[in-house]
Amino acid sequence: MNLAEQFSQHMNRYFLFIACLQLIPEITPVHPASTWTPLIIVLVLSAAKEGFDDLRRYERDRKLNKSVVHVIVDGVEQDIASSDIHVGDLVRLSNNEPSPCDLCIVTSSTDLGSCYIQTTNLDGESDYKTRQAHREVHECVKQTKGDYPKINGFQATIHCNNPNSDVYEFNAVMYVPFASDPTAALSLSSKQLIPQSAIVRHTDYVWGVAVYTGNQTKLGMNKKQPKMKWTSAESFINRLSLIIFILQLFIVVLFGAVGNYLKNTDQQEMFYLSLSSDLTSSRWYHALVVPARFLLLCSMMIPISLKVTLDFSRAFYAKLIEWDENMHDPVTDRYATSNNTAISEDLGQIDIILTDKTGTLTQNLMVFQKCLIGNMLYNEDALHDVSLQQRLQQLDSETLIFFRALALCHSVVPQQLSDGTFEYRSSSPDEEALVKAAAHSGIVFENKTATSLFVNVRETIEQYDVMHSLEFTSSRKKMSVLLRRLDGTFLLLCKGADDVILPALSTNAPSARERLDNAKSALETFASQGLRTLCVASREVTLEEFEAFSKALQTANCQLADRETELAVVYDSLERNLDLLGVTAIEDKLQEGVPETIADIREAGVSFWMLTGDKYSTALQIAVACNLRNPTQPLVSLEGSLNEYELVDVLRAEIGRHVITDKDHHVCAPTVIVTSKVLNVILESPILRSQFQELCRLAETVVCCRVTPLQKALIVQFAKESGARTLAIGDGGNDVNMIQQAHVGVGIDGREGQQAARAADYAIAKFRYLRQLLFVHGHLSYHRTAVIAQYSFYKSLLICCVQLIYATATSFSGASLFNSVSLMGFNVVYTGLLAFTFVLDRQVDPKALSQWSRWYRYIRENHIL
Repeated sequence: MNLAEQFSQHMNRYFLFIACLQLIPEITPVHPASTWTPLIIVLVLSAAKEGFDDLRRYERDRKLNKSVVHVIVDGVEQDIASSDIHVGDLVRLSNNEPSPCDLCIVTSSTDLGSCYIQTTNLDGESDYKTRQAHREVHECVKQTKGDYPKINGFQATIHCNNPNSDVYEFNAVMYVPFASDPTAALSLSSKQLIPQSAIVRHTDYVWGVAVYTGNQTKLGMNKKQPKMKWTSAESFINRLSLIIFILQLFIVVLFGAVGNYLKNTDQQEMFYLSLSSDLTSSRWYHALVVPARFLLLCSMMIPISLKVTLDFSRAFYAKLIEWDENMHDPVTDRYATSNNTAISEDLGQIDIILTDKTGTLTQNLMVFQKCLIGNMLYNEDALHDVSLQQRLQQLDSETLIFFRALALCHSVVPQQLSDGTFEYRSSSPDEEALVKAAAHSGIVFENKTATSLFVNVRETIEQYDVMHSLEFTSSRKKMSVLLRRLDGTFLLLCKGADDVILPALSTNAPSARERLDNAKSALETFASQGLRTLCVASREVTLEEFEAFSKALQTANCQLADRETELAVVYDSLERNLDLLGVTAIEDKLQEGVPETIADIREAGVSFWMLTGDKYSTALQIAVACNLRNPTQPLVSLEGSLNEYELVDVLRAEIGRHVITDKDHHVCAPTVIVTSKVLNVILESPILRSQFQELCRLAETVVCCRVTPLQKALIVQFAKESGARTLAIGDGGNDVNMIQQAHVGVGIDGREGQQAARAADYAIAKFRYLRQLLFVHGHLSYHRTAVIAQYSFYKSLLICCVQLIYATATSFSGASLFNSVSLMGFNVVYTGLLAFTFVLDRQVDPKALSQWSRWYRYIRENHIL
C-alpha cells in the first residue's frame, strides 16, 4: 500500500521508468545501481517514516480496542473487549470511565437517571455536560445503588437516524413494551447520547444501550483523512521540475539526432570503436538507442532525493516550532504544537489572515458591565450602581424578574463549594457571566435537577419546573426555557441576539414601543463601546398554548429526518409576542499584545479579515481597538437589505473610488465592513463575487459581522479564489470548518476547549505568538526550503552539464564521463548529506526577524525562489 501511494507521485514514477530503462544493457551508459540505489533509499526512508506513524496509531488503537467493558448480552452479564461490543448491547460505565461507543443512556446511579460527562476527547470542551435518561425509561428500570435486577430483562426498540459526524445531533425514538403506553414513541435527542470517548464524571455508574459502534460512532465519523495541502514552494518546485523535464526532452531529441547522424556517417572512420553491427543496422528501434542514452544521462537533472530531503527538513522545522521558548505560555504551561509537518514554509507566504474575534483576539473572560432594565440604563459598572442596589433592596418587581431570567434561562451547571458559595460551569462564558451577575444581585442559582430549577431570591428559595428547554443554535441565535411555577402558571424566558429578539417583541402598547426605542438606543451605546450585547424577554403562556406547543414539539421530536428544521418552526411559534425585560452588556477584554501583533503583521503587507458574530457597531469598534483599522482610513460599508442589482451599482461605485490620495499623495487603502445578510447575496452571484473580490483585494482590512460558522468557511473559500495564501485562526469548535478550509490553520488553546487546536495545522496558546510563528519560523522555514531546493537543482544540473559537455567530445555517443560508483557518491556522499545541513541555515538573526516586519515582507514577495 505504501509503495502504491509513493508511486502515485509523478516524480517517483519518472525515476522508476528511468531505473527500468537502465536494466537494458544496450542503452544504459552507467550501471543500473546508480539510479536503483538512490531510488530504493528514498522509498525505504519514506516508507520507514510512514510505518513509524502507522505503528504508533496501531498501538493506540489496539490499547483502546482491548479495554475491558461490562455488558449484558442476551440477558447475561459478562466482561468483553470493547471491540466486541455490538449495537443493542447494554453497557455499564463507572465513574471516570470513558465510553467505548455511542450509548443511549437508560439509567444511572442518581435518583433521576442523570449523569455528568466530559467530552474533551471528542470536541475539546472541558466543561461538564448533563445527560438525562428518558423519564419513562428510567422509571422502568429504576434500581437501588449496586443492585440492578431489572436491567437484565430490559427490552426496547430504538429507531435512530443513520450514522453521521454531527456530534451535537442524535435524532431517535424508542418503543418500550412495558412503558405506561407501549405504543407511544419516546423521543430521544443528544441529551440522551453519551458519545464514544466521553468520560463519566461524578456518577457511580451508568447503563446505556449501544447505538453506534466502531467507525460509525460520532468520533469514528469525524476521523476523516485530512485534505492534502500543497505549499506555494512545493507548487513552484513542481512547475520547475516540469520545465526542466521539457528541457531534458529537448536535449534528448537534439543530442540524440546528432548522435545518430554521426554514428551513421562516421562509423567507417571510427573502426576502432568496434560498433556492433546490430546497433548500426537499419532497424527502426536502433535509432532510439542514442536518445535513450541521453535520456538516462540527463535523468539526474531532476534531483531524486529532493522530496525525502524536504520531508525530513519539514519534520525538523515542526520540532523547532514546538521547542521555541518564545511561544511558551507560562500561565497555562503550553507550548506551540505542529499537527501538520508538511506546510511550514507556507507560514512565510501568508497574504490574508482570517481571524475569529471572541477568544482569539479577546480573552473570552466575560465580565458583566452594563445593562438596561425596563427603561432604566445602568451605564457605569452596573452591579455596583447605587440606584440598582436600592431597587434590589426595595424588591422592585421589574428588576427582580430581569435577574430571575438571567438565573433561570441558561444551560449552566452549579456546584456548591465548601465555603457555601457556588461555582458555575458552562460551555458558554457569556452564560457564566450572566448567572454570576444574578448571584451578585441576590438571585442565586443553587440547584438543577432533571425536572426543576431552584433559585434563592433574597434568602427565599423558589422552585420552577422545567417543562421544555428550547436550546441555542447558531442559526436561531437565541435560547428559551418554558417553566411552570408552583401555582401551575407557565412562564417563557428568552434571551438572544437583538436581531432575533427585537422582531419577536409585542409592540402594541405605547409603553412597549417606548421600551423598544430605549433598547435600540442602549444597544447602539453598548456596541459603540465594544461590548457584547444580549436581549432578555419573557411572556406568560396559557395552559392551552402549553398543551398545543407540547403536542407540536412531540411530533417534531419524533421526526428522524429534518428534525432541527421542524423544531425551529415549533420554537418560533412560541417565541413571539415577547415582553422585553432588558439588555445586558458584557465586556470581553482584548488579549495581551493583540494590537501590537496586528500592527506589526499589517506592516509586513498582510491583510486581515475579521469574522465575528457581533453586530455592526461592536465589530467596527473592536476593529479599531485591535489596530485592524485606523480611524482615518476610508470605510466601505455594506449593510442593510440590498438586492443583487443595488449591490452591483454600490460595488462598482466603491471600486471606482477605492484609492483616496491625501495632500501628500499617499495611497490610503479602505476598510470594508459587510454584514452576513449582504454577504449571502454576494456569495450567491458570480458577478457580485468578482466585484467584491476586486474590492477586497484593494482593502487592508475586511470585517464580516453577524456571520455564522458555515459562512466563515465560505468566506475563507472566497478569499482563496483570488490566489492569495490564507491563514485562518480561531479558538472554538465553530471555527473548525474555517481553519480546515484555509491554506494554513492555526488554533488557539482557549477557554472554549481544544477542538480548534486539534483540527488546526498549528496550535498556539495566545494570539500574540502568531508574530513569532510567522516572522521567525515562517521566514526561516521558507528560506531553508528555498536554499535546499536551489542547491539540489544546482548540483543535479551541474553534473548533467558536465556529462553533456563530455558528449560533444565523444561524437554524441551518450557515453558517461563518470563511472557508476562516482555518480552514486556524488548524489549521496559528496552532495546529498550536505543538503541536510541547510536546515540550520539562517539569513538573519531570529531576534531581528521578530522585531522587523520588513524581513517578512521580503520573504512574502518570493525574492528567494
